[in-house]
This record gives sequence, C-alpha cells and structure tokens, in this order.
Amino acid sequence: MAQLRCAFALLSIVFLLGVGIVHGRTTSHARRQPPANVNYAQVFRILEEAERDANLQAVGVAKQANAANGLLGTPTIHPCPSFNAEEDVATIDTAITDLFGEGMGKLITIATERSFSQRAAIYNLYFKNTGKVLTKVLADELGSNSDLYQGFYALLEPAAMRDAFYLYESMAGAGTDDAELNEIIVTRTFYQLKIIAQVYKEVYGTELVDDIAGDSWGIVETLLNKIVTTPRKTEFATPDRVDQLAQELYDAGAGRWGRDDAKFIEIFSSESYTTLRAVFHAYEAKFQDTVLSAVSSEFTRKARDLYMTMVRAILSTPQLFADTIYADIAGLGTYEHGLARHILARADIDLVEIKKQYHSKYKETLTEAVSGDISGDYLKLLIAAIKQEDGASLNTPNKSQPVQVA
Repeated sequence: MAQLRCAFALLSIVFLLGVGIVHGRTTSHARRQPPANVNYAQVFRILEEAERDANLQAVGVAKQANAANGLLGTPTIHPCPSFNAEEDVATIDTAITDLFGEGMGKLITIATERSFSQRAAIYNLYFKNTGKVLTKVLADELGSNSDLYQGFYALLEPAAMRDAFYLYESMAGAGTDDAELNEIIVTRTFYQLKIIAQVYKEVYGTELVDDIAGDSWGIVETLLNKIVTTPRKTEFATPDRVDQLAQELYDAGAGRWGRDDAKFIEIFSSESYTTLRAVFHAYEAKFQDTVLSAVSSEFTRKARDLYMTMVRAILSTPQLFADTIYADIAGLGTYEHGLARHILARADIDLVEIKKQYHSKYKETLTEAVSGDISGDYLKLLIAAIKQEDGASLNTPNKSQPVQVA
C-alpha cells in the first residue's frame, strides 16, 4: 500500500495545489500560545451560555442537522457510559507525573474514549480543582511545539477555544496561513463562528472580523467577514430558485465579460450549504461545467483558493478533509500539525465519513496512511481516535452524505 500511495503522490500534489490545499508550510510548525492573562472564568461563561443557546445542538461540534434531508456526520469518539469527571481528573493528575510510563496510555484513553462534552467537563473541573488549564500543563510537560501536544490540544481544548486559537495562529505574525484560515471558517456553522468570535475577543483582545480585515483584503476580506457575521438562510430553496441561482452564478462569471463579484459574494455568503450544493449540481447540468472549474477560471490567488475550498466543503466536507489529510502526508515531510486539525479535531464530527472517503479514493485505510509516516505516542493517539478500520466497514455506502450546514 505504501508504494501505491507513493504512486499517487505527484499527481495528487499537483491536483491539490490547483485547489488551494497544499500551501507553504514547514514540518515543524511553531505553535504560539494564548496570552498568559486570559480570564478563563469568563471564557467558560461564554461557553456555558452557548450551550444553552437554542440555536446550537452541540457547542463547538458540527452536528447541526440538515433540515431539508437530515444529513449528519458520524463521530468516531462516543460518550463513555461509566463517565465520572472526578475520577478522570484524578487519573489525569497521576498520569501527568508518569507521562513516560503508564501515564501516557491513561491520558490517551481519556482523550479518545470520552465524548466532546465529557472532555469539556473534565477540562472545566481540572481548572476548578487546580486553578490550572489542562492544555497549558500538557504544553509545559510535552513542549508546545511537539506533535504529541498538538494532538492532545486538538482533543482536550474546548472546540470554540481551539478554533479561536487556530484562527489566531493563522493570522498572527508575518504572513497569513490562508489554508488554515479558510478551512476553519468555511467548515464551521454560523452559530459556531458566533461563539468562536466571542471567545476570540475574550482571549486575544481583538475582534475576529478586525483581524481578518487586517490580514485580508478585497474579495477575500468581504466574503470571510460576511460568512462570520451574517446568518445564512435556513430554508431549502425550491427547484425554480435553485435553477435561478445557477443562472445568476453563470451570468456573474462565465456568461459575461468581467465578473460580478458582489453577486458571487451574495450567493456564497447567504444561501444554505444544502441549497448551494443543489445549485452546483444544477449549474453543471445546465452549463456542462462545474462551479469548481468556473471559480478556478474566474478568480486568482487568494480569492480562488477561498472559493475553491468553499465549493469543495459544500460538495463534501469529508472528501475535503480526506484530500487534505492526504496532502498532509504525501508532501515533503509529514505535516503533523495539519493531522491534528484534520483527523483529531474531526473525531467528534465526521471522521467515520472521512475514513470512508480516504479509503475509497486512496485505496488504503487512514490507519495505514498515518502508520507509514508517524510513530510513537502520537501515532498511538491518532489510531485511538481513528478507531478500528476494516475493508467491509469502509466499503459500506452511506445512506446520506454528511455536510457542514452553515
């Protein structure tokens, strides 16, 4: 299988370069840290209020149902029936003193055998009992730049706090990691982004939209800020409306001289992902071309990368992440930080579908893929989150294709 993956590498990297997934990166991604004076009690209050928000089915987890056709992702991590937060916090306390012995296995078990809400309860109780932030303690013990810490961070940091940090990290310092910025924003729901923005302001002291404006411009700035600040329509468009939107997209781009940027931004930022997916299929049927090809031709550089990432997320978020994971592994040096985002941060969302898409396209299991490039405790953590894979389960067709509903 390793030879087969190598055979895919050159062609796939060329393809992924074309759709804005592969980007400038180093294999030892330097991790920044949140400021030392964060008011975590206030951050926890924000998250508690979010949990009571009727608009959210789950804080920080992309499992909002698609009202039109009930599409949901499938997590690999499920609740522990015998969960006891006090016992787990005590186990973590002991494990941290023995990370190079039996403690590491216990920590991996807690990180991958407790649901996101159970892990959040552990995180909060650890802070209440010790006055310390669990992920900061692990950063001190493991090194904040280590692959293993990045993996634990993706699982143990509450999702809104984690995503706020990923966004901050993508924009801080010289240059912007456009792929990370685009990926986070287009694969989270509006309500998730709303909570992320509140946490971002509390932790980093600036508005998310202001930092986006400081690192982007033109079409990219306008589209990203509209996605972050404006709720999408919730109703599914009628067939006539879908056909009309497909025509409007064509008229705004391929069907005219020049380009109507305002129309592209309006459609991409206001319609539900379910409607947009139907529009993309209608566009292809009507004009014998794909929207992916159209935006690739109409836009350049940063705007093209953003639109193409968005189109691919709308068509199939699991396929987007499967391709991104492949790019993480197939490049010159494995992108371990990317694997934490693309595998571990999806374990509560749709990793089952990502595994199936990966196996279908690249002809090896996700476990086989990471085992060829990763080793040690980080590999153990990844495999524990990926869970058991076999050909029969991976070849079972999905009754529905999960999507990220904004």
